[in-house]
Amino acid sequence: MPEMNGLELAKVIHEKYPDLQTILLTIQEDDQHIQQAFQHGIKSYLFKTAGEKEVLFAIRQVAEGQPYLCAGLSDRVIKKIAIPQGANTKAEGIEFSERELEALQLIAAGFTNEETADKMFTSKRTVEGYRQAMIEKTGSKNSLALIAFAMRHGLLT
Repeated sequence: MPEMNGLELAKVIHEKYPDLQTILLTIQEDDQHIQQAFQHGIKSYLFKTAGEKEVLFAIRQVAEGQPYLCAGLSDRVIKKIAIPQGANTKAEGIEFSERELEALQLIAAGFTNEETADKMFTSKRTVEGYRQAMIEKTGSKNSLALIAFAMRHGLLT
């Protein structure tokens, strides 16, 4: 935006129209930006990569008066709360992203790629990419071997 950024606009909107429910669609992932957005009256924080289902879900939540934090961020918050500090996200020098670990948990729970995609508010193809990347990182032959690897290294809860 040429005259101001999204946070500045959110602040102006909140000051002029405090009852207006706003959703921020952004690429910013840092905690300070997120905190400022909610301080400036944002009711929902979504990444620009959010899929149609997640955007519609966020709109419904905000319309019902509920705040919404996108799946990628809520996953990060949950992991900060639920996973003890120093927990293993690396195994034998292999590092997994938070989204890969989220997909791995769902795959290990028996969900299909499509079901996993729905739960993660992403595409089936993205989930297939996470699965393939983890298989390649670990040198596993298939998904079953990947799950066995993850269990041996304490990556599954």
